[in-house]
Amino acid sequence: MLKESLDKYKRIVEIRKEFGAIASLASDLGNDELAKEAEDDGETSHYKPEQYLVNAGWQRWSNLFERVVLACAYPGKPTAEISIKTHDAIVGKKYKKDEGKGYRAFLNVLILFSLMKYLEMEGTYRPGLLILDSPILSLKEKRGMWKEGDRADLGMRESLFQYLIDNCGKNQIIIAENEIPNSPKMDYSKAKLIAFGEKAGREGFLMEPNDTL
Repeated sequence: MLKESLDKYKRIVEIRKEFGAIASLASDLGNDELAKEAEDDGETSHYKPEQYLVNAGWQRWSNLFERVVLACAYPGKPTAEISIKTHDAIVGKKYKKDEGKGYRAFLNVLILFSLMKYLEMEGTYRPGLLILDSPILSLKEKRGMWKEGDRADLGMRESLFQYLIDNCGKNQIIIAENEIPNSPKMDYSKAKLIAFGEKAGREGFLMEPNDTL
């Protein structure tokens, strides 16, 4: 009886040693894999996607961006392009970095939208999703033309929203905005509006058990 118990105890000790060896081996393999991934990340950190977009493709994206700029009622109906040298927008022969904060935000939306549409039409892989946070809230005219705090004209804001709605295509665009253009000419029938706030009965993005979309 005692001998049987001793044999069982020895066997348990041996099994635990085997498990320990397996765990140690698994840990070593995991560390090797992490090291390999780190090496791979180091190699891919130099990846330059613009090298794979030929000049003709770059020009098609640039042309699409210009059409979007004009359609969204940008002041002065300027020429517009995506520079292959700076990888950024030039509107009316003025670099985006030289625009005011509000106009830079507005142009960033148009750059992202035009890129999304370009990938939809010509990309092998396309995300099909664009998420925008307050694309018009901070939009302001140049200081001196309007009182400080005034935003760009209503037509510019309306054109942006209506263009995004009408030309979304097979993509999904999610916009978080404190105030949307709401004149009679706006058509939100193709969009799904979700209001937040105390009056709307839903405080934020996270839903309560009784909330409905």
